[in-house]
Amino acid sequence: FEELHADVLKGLSNQQQAQPTSSVTTTQLHPLPAQQSSVGDSSSSTSTHSQAPVVTCTPLKNNKTKVTQRQDNKDIWTAVIQEPVVAVAGNCKHFVACATAHQLYVFSTAGRLLLPTLEILGGICQLAASPTSHLMALTYEGDCYCWDIPKRAKIFSCSTAHLANAANVRKISVNEHGVCALRTDQKTYNYNVGLALWSHKSNQDLLLETLSP
Repeated sequence: FEELHADVLKGLSNQQQAQPTSSVTTTQLHPLPAQQSSVGDSSSSTSTHSQAPVVTCTPLKNNKTKVTQRQDNKDIWTAVIQEPVVAVAGNCKHFVACATAHQLYVFSTAGRLLLPTLEILGGICQLAASPTSHLMALTYEGDCYCWDIPKRAKIFSCSTAHLANAANVRKISVNEHGVCALRTDQKTYNYNVGLALWSHKSNQDLLLETLSP
């Protein structure tokens, strides 16, 4: 786990953490990418009739949370986390990630912990998963992380504080190729791993127009 843990630091800042909900929340998991779900085997024909898997977080007494993955109205697995869950993301092939104000839990789609419980400086405010293997996290301090979960490897870690306050980030996302995006009220940024920089999407479009013959 050395690569994965390179920028994962124990401890928490004094900043305000995400406020967990007191009601039951449900998060739909990413389906497989189209090219994988259209393979002509017997399972693909039946999968089109199955409901998308979902993860339900139910608050329990003593601030605990019951996490349940369900599909076709059946419980696939259940786990109890010792803190309120503030964010959930995952896909139906590789993993389900649950963040509390203090820790990040990564489960397999069978309910087994894939990684040691991780503590990240600043506290996670948003999670996003790709349809394939990538997990993206944003903290209240503006730190952004992206991992390849099956490979147990870090893709990148960087700061977004110069782009926007984390509280003003409306959404983060990561596609099936591992390209991460961050959206505020006014702008959308993509992260370029090769350049180790965020780029403004509209600036890219303007550059293409300028270079057109």
